[in-house]
Amino acid sequence: MQNPVLLLTCSIGVIGANSLLLSPIATSVADSFAGAAAADVLIGVSAYGLGTASSALALAPLSDRLGADRVVAAALMLLSLSLGLTAVAPALVVLWVAQAMAGVAAGAALPGIYTLAATVSPPGRELQTMGRVLTGWTLSLVAGVTLSAILTDLLGWRAVFGMLATLSLCLTVTAHRTEFGNIQRGRATSPLTALHVTGLGRALLSAFLTMLAFYGTYTFVGVHLNDAFGQTASAAGLVALAYGAGFGCAAWVDPLLERIGQKPASLRVFAALAAVYTALSWVSGVYAVIVGVAFIWGIFNHLGLNLIVTRLSALDPEQRGAIMGLYSCVTYVAVTLAAIGFAPVYSAGGWAACTAASAFLVILMVVEVALPKARRLQA
Repeated sequence: MQNPVLLLTCSIGVIGANSLLLSPIATSVADSFAGAAAADVLIGVSAYGLGTASSALALAPLSDRLGADRVVAAALMLLSLSLGLTAVAPALVVLWVAQAMAGVAAGAALPGIYTLAATVSPPGRELQTMGRVLTGWTLSLVAGVTLSAILTDLLGWRAVFGMLATLSLCLTVTAHRTEFGNIQRGRATSPLTALHVTGLGRALLSAFLTMLAFYGTYTFVGVHLNDAFGQTASAAGLVALAYGAGFGCAAWVDPLLERIGQKPASLRVFAALAAVYTALSWVSGVYAVIVGVAFIWGIFNHLGLNLIVTRLSALDPEQRGAIMGLYSCVTYVAVTLAAIGFAPVYSAGGWAACTAASAFLVILMVVEVALPKARRLQA
């Protein structure tokens, strides 16, 4: 594999698969440890998220100083070690530590991956290249949600993590051998220096609203299907699969974004995404229709995410690592706040209320995009 875009796509796939893996197989993992419950296993998910957010702030700027290629290769090696430790964990506390290590690796790797995607992209094709890299999240959705339960039943959860560790190790070796072109090095950056970049605050706000809207709806899909239809986890897996299929298919639409232009495309995509959330609110009582709309949801969420990441990466090429680190941190803050903030919304109005709230958040994004660009103040 000497294709840098394919390498970056697969790297996101492995990182994302680990981030989604523990939740659906928590009961199976708990059965391996005496006296453990599924809730105890899920502490590992929290440890992973905390490690990712912290690392994204502290380590992502190293991509600007040392080079994103070196940081990504080192992070993939750490990920391989942490996944291997997860696979052989003799006690739950070891699993928690291993997942925290995996979070540190992910927090350093993801900003570096987005930075490299912008670096290797031919001029004028940034959205298309970033879109291909983002399809790695489709791989993670399929592997992490749909296949994890099947492979766990067939081979056991330890074998699944062992396979992920092996894949990560192979990607590490490939990363060391891949030529990424002209890599920026030697710039001492930090989250504080990045915060002075013109337009970053608004771009991060847009990213936060996107992620809060997505996770606020996605987090409660399984609960809704159980409460409303008595469906099992496999039903939620089908919704995730439909969403992931749409997310992956949207890569074919990415070239159109460049023809339309960043701002006009953003206005249209986010308006469509708000309409999708509204539609999900209307059809929340019909399972088959939810699955169909989830496919469309995946398409427009991919396009919106592509526009946001490309917008952020273009703000200051010399501080891409620090900027994408802030983006990753904002993402995991949104994950946490979605679970906390949307819980009372679900209790009050069900999943229809959650999707309506998500639609409102995306409408705020449309307003943000429509506002005039921030201008640098002249001394």
